[in-house]
Amino acid sequence: MGNSHKKYLLPILTGGLLGLALNFPHFWFLALVGFLPLLIFFFREKTGRAGFWGGVVAGATYFLILFNWLWALYPPEALGIASKFTGFLVIGFIYLCSAGLMAIFWGISGGLAQKLTAKKYQLLVWALLFVLTEWLRAWGFGLFWTGSQSSLGPHWTLGNPAYLVAPSAFFRQLASMGGIYFVTLVILLVNISIYRIFKATSLKNTLPKIRTLALVLIIGFILFTPDIPAPKSHPTIQVSIIQTQNEIKENYTPSDRLLRLEEQLRLVGTLRETPSSKIIVFPENSDFFRNLPLVINPDNLPNFFDQLFDDPVTLIDHSRIETGSETVSKTIVLDSKSGIVATSDKRLLTPGGEYLPYLLNWVARSLSPTARQNLDAAHFYSQGENNFTPKQTEAGQIGTLVCSEMFSPQLSRALAKNGAELIVIQSSTGLFRGNRSLINQDLNIVRMRAAEQGRSVVFSTNFGLSYFLGSSGELLKISPDSAPQILTEQVPLNTKQTWYNRTGDKPLLVVILGILMLIFLNNHRSKKAKDE
Repeated sequence: MGNSHKKYLLPILTGGLLGLALNFPHFWFLALVGFLPLLIFFFREKTGRAGFWGGVVAGATYFLILFNWLWALYPPEALGIASKFTGFLVIGFIYLCSAGLMAIFWGISGGLAQKLTAKKYQLLVWALLFVLTEWLRAWGFGLFWTGSQSSLGPHWTLGNPAYLVAPSAFFRQLASMGGIYFVTLVILLVNISIYRIFKATSLKNTLPKIRTLALVLIIGFILFTPDIPAPKSHPTIQVSIIQTQNEIKENYTPSDRLLRLEEQLRLVGTLRETPSSKIIVFPENSDFFRNLPLVINPDNLPNFFDQLFDDPVTLIDHSRIETGSETVSKTIVLDSKSGIVATSDKRLLTPGGEYLPYLLNWVARSLSPTARQNLDAAHFYSQGENNFTPKQTEAGQIGTLVCSEMFSPQLSRALAKNGAELIVIQSSTGLFRGNRSLINQDLNIVRMRAAEQGRSVVFSTNFGLSYFLGSSGELLKISPDSAPQILTEQVPLNTKQTWYNRTGDKPLLVVILGILMLIFLNNHRSKKAKDE
């Protein structure tokens, strides 16, 4: 490897350290030093071109690690792709395009900071631009994979550095004030502070010593900040999760559906023996209500639910519902005494799995006639309406999200602003065969959602780990494994708004743009004065 290529080992190291923190939450603290190799690279390489490619290499390394769970889709029979070779090409295309697209935004911040800024402000400008391009990246993913049923907006935040520090109570508290972009800015400033201290040639002077001591105290505070439990004045409600472990198939036989239903009825029967939960949550695509007519006459279903528990219980199910030419991902909320009280359709659909992006459609049709036939026969989902009204139930006001909707701070914020006392997320990693990397990433994302909005979260999943989170993102209870089981917990309810819930991301983004404009104007004036 020539010297011109060896220099990129530093950005690769940054991507590797951040990837380690991503997949192993116990190493979250690596986010506080993970950008140091990239900062050293910026110091050594002075050009905008080098800054761009350094950012791209660091981002590509990180996002290739992040999206490794895509390979859990292989072999691709569940996607309706019979040919393993075609499946390999399709998954590889999605994998490389997604990681490459994300990496470009990291490159933009590095390139612009190196090219447009005086050395004095270079690292600060890089940090501010990085946060700004992270927000743009959340837009960019949806734009790149756009389709007829896609949602445009800053929704696709997966991979944001803030999620790496979700195990830290300190950073979750910051998220409640300024959201994930504020947390990302603090992470970058900590990295820059450490870099500047160790870049100092001597510690003989008093100022570097003071800086070092202050940084040690700050990092110690960050590492050992305890979780803040919900105030005792907050009411609580007992919630149970029905966790399942069902494989995902393109089509289910009546026998498959019956086996799933029998497992669910067994778990519900266990809850019936100790009837104290007020809410029971099934995972994504559980089809409990839909499959009940296999064993119970549809006319007798109201009586079945009425006799299921002595007191009213709210059951939250999820199904893929086909109505004519339209297929929707539907959450169904049912009161055991009065019947269905609310439904909602998933709004933020997953590209490739739930809707067909234009680009992927073109690539797949170009690969083989079989792929073209499969796409023509596929039933992709239709997007739900942007209705963020919580479900009013006997148990309280419940906001519901489905799977990929957890990536969007805007969706959970809308639910909390409209009065949701509790957020329920229904998910499934069955398509990815319970990939542990994806499970860990989801947990960190959901912890930040809980902290941002100050709402407890009930996360019910298939083929993964289910859990309860408190209103500051603290882990109340988590299932020990992915086997079918019941998880029950007293969950705090809350209606108080956090600072982030009131303001969103706009104030921080406006401040960042203002600071960047002042720095660029100052830089322009300095150059003009120097030329004169």
